[in-house]
This record gives sequence, C-alpha cells and structure tokens, in this order.
Amino acid sequence: MDPLSISASIVAVLQLTSAVISVCYDYSSALRKSPWHLPKVRDELKALRGVLEALEQLARDAEFPDSDDFESRLPTLQALCEPVEGSMTKCLLELEGLRNKLAPPSWSGDR
Repeated sequence: MDPLSISASIVAVLQLTSAVISVCYDYSSALRKSPWHLPKVRDELKALRGVLEALEQLARDAEFPDSDDFESRLPTLQALCEPVEGSMTKCLLELEGLRNKLAPPSWSGDR
C-alpha cells in the first residue's frame, strides 16, 4: 500500500469521525436533556479525531520522504490501513455502526 492510499484511508475515517461528532451535536440539540453518555461519546470521538489527524500528518510526511525515518513508520501505517484486518477498516466499520444507531432515517437521507 502506497503512502497516498494510506492517507486516503485515514482521511476517510477522519471524515466519518467528524460526521458522527456532528450527529452527536444534532442529537443533543434535538433533545432537551441529552443522555448522560452522549457527551462522553462526543469527547471520545474528538480524541479519536486528534489521533487520526496526527496519523494523517505522518502519512502525508511519508508521501514526500526527506529522511530515513519514514521507512520505519511506513510498515506500521500500512498495517493500520490494511483493507480487511487493519485498524482503520475496523474503526470505519464501528463508526458507521455508531452513526447508523444515532441518526434517525430522516437525518441520513433514507426514506
């Protein structure tokens, strides 16, 4: 897997994380009093977004290597983004499931 594909995988999960955070905010504003766990979920998603942004920067750095250090990071980034068993794939699936649980059909565009 090349560095550009790694970046694309990370960006996809990053975008979905932001979308789920947005759904959490929408859900909170739709209710007078949001469930106690919703702010915690939102905080955890924000922390995940921070990690993903750091990984995205590492992947972008690997696209334009200027040191030997990128060679040691590339296999780790590749393992994270494996299509079936990679952590990014699993994270993406979990976030999609969470988004589907939180978003009513009218919010997701389904009718």
